[in-house]
Amino acid sequence: MERVQYQLERSIPQLQLLDEHAVFTKEQLRSITTQRQTFEARLLRRGPEKLDFLRYAQFERNLADLINVKANRIGLPRSFHRDNAAAHTGHIVAIYERMVLKFKYDIDAWQQYIAFAKSRKMRVVTGRVYARALALHPNNVPLWLAAAAHELNDNASTTAARSLLQRALRLNRLPWKRSEVDSASSANGKRTAADSAPDSSKRVRTDSSSAQNGNGASDSGPAALKVSDREADLLRLWVEYIRMELVFIERLRRRWLVLGLEWESQGGHDDAAASSSNDTAEAQQAALDLDTDIATANTANSDELDADQERILLSQVPENDADAAATAEDADAATGAKPNTFTPRKMTTIPPAQIGILRGSIPLYLIGSALESLAPHLHFVLLVALLDVLQTFPFAEPLSLDAPKSGEALRRRLLDQVYTHLSDRQRWGWQHFAPVALVAALRSFRPDTTAGADQDERTAAHVANTEEMESHRLLTSASHLRTTFSNEIDGLLELASQLRSGSAAARRAPVSASGSSSTLAVQLVLQLLQSLLTVTAGSGSRPSASYDALAASGLLPVAVSDAVKQMRSWCAEAPVDVSVRKGPSAKADFYTTTSLLLEMLADSQRSAIDEPNLVQYLDSVQTQLIVEARGAGAGVETAQMRAVSVRRQLDTALAIESDKERSKKLGKLQTQIKQATTGEFGASDELWSLRILVATQLAKTSGAEVEHSRDAIGAEWRRGLQACAGADGSTGAAESSLWARYLEWLYRGIAEAPHKKKAAFKYSSEQFRWAVRETASLLSRSSSGSVEALQHYRQELHDLCVSRYLGLSREVGKVEETLAWLLQSSFASHHAWISIASQLGEDGEDKLVRRVFGKLLQTQPDQVEIWTAYLRYLAVDDMTEALKTLESCKTTVGKAEYKLVEREWHSICQDLEKTTQNDINDAAGTAESDEE
Repeated sequence: MERVQYQLERSIPQLQLLDEHAVFTKEQLRSITTQRQTFEARLLRRGPEKLDFLRYAQFERNLADLINVKANRIGLPRSFHRDNAAAHTGHIVAIYERMVLKFKYDIDAWQQYIAFAKSRKMRVVTGRVYARALALHPNNVPLWLAAAAHELNDNASTTAARSLLQRALRLNRLPWKRSEVDSASSANGKRTAADSAPDSSKRVRTDSSSAQNGNGASDSGPAALKVSDREADLLRLWVEYIRMELVFIERLRRRWLVLGLEWESQGGHDDAAASSSNDTAEAQQAALDLDTDIATANTANSDELDADQERILLSQVPENDADAAATAEDADAATGAKPNTFTPRKMTTIPPAQIGILRGSIPLYLIGSALESLAPHLHFVLLVALLDVLQTFPFAEPLSLDAPKSGEALRRRLLDQVYTHLSDRQRWGWQHFAPVALVAALRSFRPDTTAGADQDERTAAHVANTEEMESHRLLTSASHLRTTFSNEIDGLLELASQLRSGSAAARRAPVSASGSSSTLAVQLVLQLLQSLLTVTAGSGSRPSASYDALAASGLLPVAVSDAVKQMRSWCAEAPVDVSVRKGPSAKADFYTTTSLLLEMLADSQRSAIDEPNLVQYLDSVQTQLIVEARGAGAGVETAQMRAVSVRRQLDTALAIESDKERSKKLGKLQTQIKQATTGEFGASDELWSLRILVATQLAKTSGAEVEHSRDAIGAEWRRGLQACAGADGSTGAAESSLWARYLEWLYRGIAEAPHKKKAAFKYSSEQFRWAVRETASLLSRSSSGSVEALQHYRQELHDLCVSRYLGLSREVGKVEETLAWLLQSSFASHHAWISIASQLGEDGEDKLVRRVFGKLLQTQPDQVEIWTAYLRYLAVDDMTEALKTLESCKTTVGKAEYKLVEREWHSICQDLEKTTQNDINDAAGTAESDEE
């Protein structure tokens, strides 16, 4: 109680101030003291919670607001507000200080403290709290970005923001082992062997994609599109660091534009000036100092290095309007011209290093430095993310219509650098060049110039630019450093993860986009192009604003032609050698990628292209591409290419109105697909899906009985499943496999026969049991001597069959019978059974849940996850049974496993306690509102 009394006595001066100015009565002041005493007692108990500190701080903040309202109503002088704010804010800061000292490893506690300091506009306190938090959480990248954004925007200090981001890159880098060939063929060749050597204090990670291909080129391995959380954080740091430098350059550019200074020239002189300025010793030294500061770890005098680097970069750059005005006056004095804010004036005395900064020399060099410091398999994601940043960044233009478009020139210069890295085949190697080349070929779909726009569009752009120069709204939005990539890039990585894991969101993707790609990266690049050209509207799609702009400017045919020509040229150059790796050659990858691009562009639902001449051009190129692939040699035409051809013929056949002609066309197509699936493409699940689809369409037009056609189609399904099961390389996502589509077909059979649901379920149940037995057989054959990925894939298939079968039985009320058979006949993993038990628990099937867990604990008694899930289920409804189960666990599992179960049990009890407390608070709040 002495400590409580001490804290209360510290608030006496504020209470006296309130009493002297009659803000509160004596009784109200006693009530405030009593509440503070209660809060202080909670903070000093043996195990205080973070919520106690936050509630105390919220009470004080509400009290401060009330004091301000009453003081304004009474009309107290400003001196009262000043004295009261100083005392009260200090009291709240003391509460937050005690909280972060108690919970110093809780990042949320620091963020609450920072949010309060920002709300009171205490910039110095905010900066100090950020520094203390970063010292304890050096690997928290969002915290680094938030601190840098605070310095960049709130404190207007680019120097501090740059220093923070450089320090974050040093502390969060992931060393990787560079091969000798990679070191020799470095992009800019400015690092020595000592510079590229990893820090001895960190474990060196050998990148799996740094092996050399047959052509001696570096393999950057972008096709995986799989990054860990640490790698994603490092990529975000680099992207936001480059964004910060763009904000720095743009602020300088806009200042110079308002002053009427001109640093861009027209025509060929512009390129010459770019070359001369980029090659100056000052710009090179500035970039080298930046790069050296990033690559140097554990440097004792890092603050001095930051100061030196800032002086090198900004020695010639006007830091404020007064400096810029002085520079302008000196130039005008030399020329004898009168100052004019909006008239461009050429500056003949500007040092080359300063012009290099304005022309983007710093971000240009940082892009190369990022590629050198990151592992090769991260290059693809980095470059795609940078493309999105550069294409959306608000570069302003001069206010005069006749002045050179310096914003477009800067954007084009930066984009040229990124596309140069993407088009550098020596960086990627032929093995993974196809998806990267596709990104580079699609540049024409996002033009970085408005030269082709008509007069109305140019006028609208000029008006928008003028408004932006007055408000700086877009630049303010772009200057906020983000803890995520853009929606497109984050969606790209999320879709990649979903396609690998086979989640529900991936199943909702278009079949043509999700199942017909040679690599995952190609699928996602095409998905990105689709999102650029179309917008989802209800069940369909409509053209996007980007598509409308391309079509209105007449650039759409040019963009399509450029992309197709570029990809076909790489198809001709790609080698046919398949000795480098298993699977198709680089030529086959390029032909497949180009074919998928043509298919996507020709589909009006995915690309919004509905011009007959353009669609006819795409169809003709598709035909030529298939002929070229077949003539290039064996193995060049892949199953995906054949599937593209079959889909085109199938769409043509289904568009025929005459039933007779349509059946004739489908019959020929069926013969063609049968030849492909019994020949070289016998294990292609995509071609088998098309074969089954054609058989289904023929059955609809034949007029045969439902049972007969169902048996025939089911036989086709089983043939396809058994044929594709022989491909041991099929280790994709179970949810997007041929098995998943087969189970979906069985489910639809019941939905499409509501009047014969009993008979339909009987047939589907027999097929589901065949699927469970077949996948169990596959699982047993891969249990020994197989790669782990194949084993995992087949286990997912078996779990999928079990869960879908039980889900179907739940809908028709046959769950108990189905569960009994599955418990005896299936080999589903415990993860699948725990998920099934959770679904049964939601339906109130307590008996079946206990039966499932009883079987699991009988067969796998040492699995901690099973015990934990069972205890969590029992603790909600029957705590006595949960305690008995916990005692049974103690005598069943080993000591180490029981410690883990006991730790999880404590977590379960804490969650239940919080849930109960929240329910009580909600009930009390409802009762109080009812009384009022």
